[in-house]
Amino acid sequence: MAKRTLGEKLKEIRATFNYTQDYVASALGVSRQAYSSYENDTRNPSLQTLYEIATIYNTTVNDLLQDSFELDKDTIYELPPTTDDGNELTQFLDYTQKPANKQRLGTLNHYEKQLIYYFEKLSADDREEIIELAKIKARKRRKK
Repeated sequence: MAKRTLGEKLKEIRATFNYTQDYVASALGVSRQAYSSYENDTRNPSLQTLYEIATIYNTTVNDLLQDSFELDKDTIYELPPTTDDGNELTQFLDYTQKPANKQRLGTLNHYEKQLIYYFEKLSADDREEIIELAKIKARKRRKK
């Protein structure tokens, strides 16, 4: 069996996650053409870019570079939040990948992770306001 190239693995993992090249390129802060060149093995990503790619796919650089790396095709992968600020996406991905947060957030869905990420950035007063708003919304939903 022939060894897969890094580009082949990047293409496969992107397809598994149902991401577009445009989405991954935007998350990395590079053009789609630049990202495409990684998948086509015409250009190698820098170590920093490899780290960012691994973060997007919730894996490690080592896993990306090993030929035996396989994804669970039955797992449903969700897109991280999209923002106009690529730095915010990077911060969100870093937050969800911290070992303490990874374990704590492991069973949550994408929306719950996003809610906790932004909730923790709020002041105590703003948190109380959000909780009150959630209570109001829940009450309205029960009345329907």
